[in-house]
Amino acid sequence: AHSTQQQHQQFKTTMTSNAMKSAPASETMVRNDEQQGSSHIIDIVSLSPQHFGAARLVEMDFTNTSKGCCFGLLRFSWCPTTQQEFDSIYNRDETRRETYGVAILVQQQQQEQESSNDNNKVVGICKGRRYGQKMAFDESLIHKPKEGEFYIDSLAVTKEARGKGVGTKLLKWAEELALQKGDTRLELGVMKGNPAERLYMRFGFEEYDQDPCCVGCLIGRPHGSCAGISMAKDIHS
Repeated sequence: AHSTQQQHQQFKTTMTSNAMKSAPASETMVRNDEQQGSSHIIDIVSLSPQHFGAARLVEMDFTNTSKGCCFGLLRFSWCPTTQQEFDSIYNRDETRRETYGVAILVQQQQQEQESSNDNNKVVGICKGRRYGQKMAFDESLIHKPKEGEFYIDSLAVTKEARGKGVGTKLLKWAEELALQKGDTRLELGVMKGNPAERLYMRFGFEEYDQDPCCVGCLIGRPHGSCAGISMAKDIHS
């Protein structure tokens, strides 16, 4: 069982929002340093132990720079998730690794090398859950996926990679994985006023419910409103 502190700590990544035999094709992303002739590839892969540390740091960077609070009381940066706590979630139920997408920045000249290359960098994450997977207590408070549903707990992209389509690539990865698994619906939660809401709408998500206060009581008002918005997208192969 998770301690109360761990429950609080893991909660902070739930609201932003590889056993796979195949993954979406890599896509080229030209960064701002293109004047040096540097072009990169973005690979989206499922979480593996070699990425535990970097993925946790992306989550922490995202939550620590937000205005949200752990259960509305303490800033997220005051109650960081330890590496041990992060690892325990994905070691306890290894299927959780498969539904956790990691965006990796790979230099083109390295793309034929193994993805474990230390020069490859994690620049985004998409934390998903499916029906039947084990959940932490705080995750179950937010949402319990129904059969046929793929729930996106959090989506985060590092500052250096924002505005380059990484978030969209992660959403496409989640949709493709959900279809492979036979799911027919994507769902996620977002705080009202979060700019990411526009990304989700462009991707085809539609609002179907609002929680006017309960979510705000848990994580505060990071975007000026205590309302949480539930969004969904029906998917078909």
